[in-house]
Amino acid sequence: LNRVTSRLIASAANPNISVLLAIYVLAWTLSHMVSDTNLDSYGDMLENFAWGQNFDWGQDKHPPLVGWVTGFWFSVFPTSQVSYHLLAYSNAALGLAGIYVLGARLGLARVSLVATLVMCLALPYSTLAVKFNANTILLPVWPWLVVAWLASQSSKGIRGIGFAALLGVLAALSVLGKYYSGVLLLSLGILTLVTAVGRRWLLTPYPWLALLTCGVVLAPHLVWLSTNDFATFQYVQDQGVGAIDVKQLGKFLLVPLAYWLLAWIAALICMPARWPASIWQSWLPNGKGDILFWLAWLPYLLTLLFGISSFVSLSLPWAIPLGFAFSLLWFRNLSRGASDQTLVVMEQRGRKIFLGWLCLVLLLSPLYAWQQGASGNRNYYLPRQEAALMLMALWGESQKDTMDWVAGDYPESGLVAFYGDARIRILEQIPVRPEASGVIFCPLGLAAKPALLTPCTVAADRWASRREEQVLKIDYTVAKTGARFFQDIGFRYRVYLYGH
Repeated sequence: LNRVTSRLIASAANPNISVLLAIYVLAWTLSHMVSDTNLDSYGDMLENFAWGQNFDWGQDKHPPLVGWVTGFWFSVFPTSQVSYHLLAYSNAALGLAGIYVLGARLGLARVSLVATLVMCLALPYSTLAVKFNANTILLPVWPWLVVAWLASQSSKGIRGIGFAALLGVLAALSVLGKYYSGVLLLSLGILTLVTAVGRRWLLTPYPWLALLTCGVVLAPHLVWLSTNDFATFQYVQDQGVGAIDVKQLGKFLLVPLAYWLLAWIAALICMPARWPASIWQSWLPNGKGDILFWLAWLPYLLTLLFGISSFVSLSLPWAIPLGFAFSLLWFRNLSRGASDQTLVVMEQRGRKIFLGWLCLVLLLSPLYAWQQGASGNRNYYLPRQEAALMLMALWGESQKDTMDWVAGDYPESGLVAFYGDARIRILEQIPVRPEASGVIFCPLGLAAKPALLTPCTVAADRWASRREEQVLKIDYTVAKTGARFFQDIGFRYRVYLYGH
């Protein structure tokens, strides 16, 4: 009994990785429940929700994985901002779990926990993770893909077949998440060719099984592309500039410093006895064949190469999934030659930094909310939920049919389904000959400013003039109210109610 009690006490004092990641998810979800009154200002998350209404094998902007995950999530959880934030940080936590397992696979089990904990301070896993989109969905896919790649190289028999199949599936999912995953797949291909282990692996059936599995999973997406004029490729091509974008290239060069600075500082604090030499040594390779070093840096270097070639204009959010191996690299170098006692102290410091960081996040969230409210931040005061509920009330008062679709200012029109009724279909285009009742939703901006014609209202007026059935056009103004809103900032909307 005493032994069991001692273990329970030790477990409570030193929770395992799953408990710590659960704390991470709950802390960040709670902080955004306090600080945020809306989803992201660009409407990316509403767009994901629209894509998730149908299980399609492609979209005109990004591959379909982000829509699939969003659709599955909201088939289980209610459509609310809290649920969406829970999805966003659960996604990031799955990526952190991948870093933890990757550390063990690389023989760094003694430092994988602390490396995972300090990574929680990096921007991709903290403030940037809240916007669930085609960049952040790669946070879990990339590290788990590398885990499967390493496991497949060291496994044989049934396990080898299983890991090869998993590798193929994860490789396909990375592409279905975003074509940018090609830089990681190219990195793994290069490392396979230049390492002795990788070349021996190529002489086995496992890499070819992985390639076959990847092709089978991707085949429906390729069919979708061919039948939809390669719409997604056109979006990718539009990102190119035909010349080197020096400004964006310069920003991308500073990404490791900008995105992972806090995590790196935390790593150095965990091993203060190693200063000042550790400041630079933490980034260096361990010999020529250092797989970890190249896993950390090669995708970043290849991205820079594509930017220099003017193939694309680099975008900072692309870097969100890049640094998954950085903290493992730091702690491997910092802990070289360290005693067991030093490693214990290092992990204890990492836990304190992790928990202290989350406490700070929770303490600052109401202050951040106050700052947004006091400054009149537009997204803070944008009454998306209020606008949706008002529209649903207007529909109920004037229409007998059920609202089947919403179109208009996409993806902002998606708020009608997200906050109103998830069964409403979100359309990118106004239907030429609608076969069911629906609404066209056009935001007009601040109520304090004159209402101007917008592309949405022009298209809606033209469409309404061609309908034989009556189209009821209504303007209304709504605003967020309550103790947390210090200013009366109203927003005007115009809706076109169409009863088929």
